[in-house]
Amino acid sequence: MSRTDLFAWYESLADREARAMQTGEAAPVDELWTQLAVQTRLEIEITATRWLLVAHLLRAKVAESWSAVAEALDMSNAEAAMSEFLKWVTVQIDLFQQTDSRGLADDTAEELRTMAHALPMTSTPAN
Repeated sequence: MSRTDLFAWYESLADREARAMQTGEAAPVDELWTQLAVQTRLEIEITATRWLLVAHLLRAKVAESWSAVAEALDMSNAEAAMSEFLKWVTVQIDLFQQTDSRGLADDTAEELRTMAHALPMTSTPAN
């Protein structure tokens, strides 16, 4: 199922659930389980995409600090943003080893790790 189909399918489930809540009807249990599974898959897709965007920002040398990244991601702090990004890099290495096409090769992952560690936690105030 494509991402577009997945979003459309989830939207139709969510609409039915909202109508059921408004009318006081119970939603079919199988639909609730399906909706929960679809939400989980969507979260995985969205999370993977956002870390890919962070990787692009690092490579373009336009990310000022991890605190700026954390703010853009609505995360609580810079350390958490960096930690989650580095976890994503590790997952991408594993994915590449399993598929040999998706994910990150070791050299690309190491480049991103180096960039991640070089990025300051907070931005330096302008003079």
